[in-house]
Amino acid sequence: MKTIQCLSCNSIVPILTDRPVRDSMICPRCDNRIPLDDSALAQFQPTNRIAGLESEVKDRRARRQSSGVWSVRRTFAVGIALGILGLVIGVGYNLLTRSGKPPITVEDAVKSIPPAELGGLGYLPDDVDAVFAVHCASLLAEVSARGWGGSPEEWTGLGLPEGILNYPEKLTGLKLTDIHHLVLGVRWSRRNLPPEIVLIVRTRKPYSIDSLTSGMRSSNLRNDQNRNLRNVENPAVGLPLVWWPANDRTLIVSLDADSLKDIPDRPSPDIDHWRADMRSRIRTQLAPDSLVWFAGRGDKLSEAIAPLKTLGLLKGRDSLVRGIDKLRGLAAGVAIRDEVQWTTFAETDSLETARDWVSQIQTVAQNEMLEIQTGQPGNVCYFKLVLRSEDGAKWQKWLASRK
Repeated sequence: MKTIQCLSCNSIVPILTDRPVRDSMICPRCDNRIPLDDSALAQFQPTNRIAGLESEVKDRRARRQSSGVWSVRRTFAVGIALGILGLVIGVGYNLLTRSGKPPITVEDAVKSIPPAELGGLGYLPDDVDAVFAVHCASLLAEVSARGWGGSPEEWTGLGLPEGILNYPEKLTGLKLTDIHHLVLGVRWSRRNLPPEIVLIVRTRKPYSIDSLTSGMRSSNLRNDQNRNLRNVENPAVGLPLVWWPANDRTLIVSLDADSLKDIPDRPSPDIDHWRADMRSRIRTQLAPDSLVWFAGRGDKLSEAIAPLKTLGLLKGRDSLVRGIDKLRGLAAGVAIRDEVQWTTFAETDSLETARDWVSQIQTVAQNEMLEIQTGQPGNVCYFKLVLRSEDGAKWQKWLASRK
C-alpha cells in the first residue's frame, strides 16, 4: 500500500487502491486536499500499512509534546505579565489615593511597646547609669479610657508625684499629647557633679524647632561635630539648656554640649551594646507593658552624691542616704491593667538588707491598708504595689515621709 504525507498536518495518509480516479484526495485528519499528481506520488514508495500507522502515531506524539511545552511556557509568561500588571495597578492606586498622608511609623502607634524597644534608647551611650522613660502615647490612651481626668495633675492613681509629667513641656515646649515617648539618661560614673543628663524626646508628628523656641532666647552653638546645636534659655526652667534637633521627630536636650558628644547621629537598633546588668534589668525585671519605668545601677551612686553630703545638701535625709549607700541596682515600672501595678526590684548589698526592706514594706502595707505583694530572691527586695484611685495619695504620703 502506498502512502503520502499531508502538506498541512504532516500526517501519513494511505492511498487506497480502490479510490476513485482523481488527481487529489482529502486528508482524514485536517480535511486539507492533497494533490496526487505523478510528481507527488513518485517520492513515496509502497510501505507496510502498520509501519505507516506507527510512523503517524510517533509524529503526532512528538507534536503533542512540543505543543505541551509551548503551552506551559506561554502560561508562565502570561502569569508573570498579569502579576506585574497587578503590581503596577496596585502601586498606582495607592499613590493616587494617599492624598499626601505621611507614612505610618512606630511613633504613630498608641499600643504599648516593651521597655527595651523604645526608639529613644538607641541614642543613649553604652555606659549609661540610669534611665527613666515614659511611653506618653500609650499612657494617655490608658488614662483616657479609664476616665482619670484630662491633666497629669489628676493622675494621682499612678502614685507619681504631682506635676512630674508636666516637666517635658517646661523643658521643651512640647505638650504631653505631642510626645510619643521620652527617655532620660543619666551618667554619674564619669564625673561627680553635675552628672551628665540627656533627655531624648520622640514626637508623634514632625515638629518645628523655630516654633518651639518662639518666646525663648535661642542662639546657635558651635561644636566640633557640626551639629545644629542651640543654646536655649527657657524662662519656665530658669537655666540655659542645649537643644539638638536630631531629626524632625527627635529632640535631644542636655545641660551642656559635652553631654552630647557620645550621643550618636543615628540611634542603635537595640540595647545589646549596653552593660549586661542594665540590659537584664530592663528586659527581665520590667513588665512588657510598663508605661512609666526606671532602671539604674547603684554601685557608684553613693560616690556621685558624696559632694552633696559634704555641702550639707542632704542634711535631714539620713534614711535616704542610708538607703542609697546599700542600693546596688533598681528597676521599677508602672503598668495599667485592671488597676495600676507598680513593680520594683531593688538589689541591695546583702541578704540582711533585703530582708529588712521587705519587712518595712510589709509594715507599710498593713498600716496604710495597701495591697502589696513582696518577695526576697536573694539580696533583692521585690514588691508589687497594686494601686486603686484612692491609694495613690497614700503611697505619695509614705514616700514623702521617707525623705
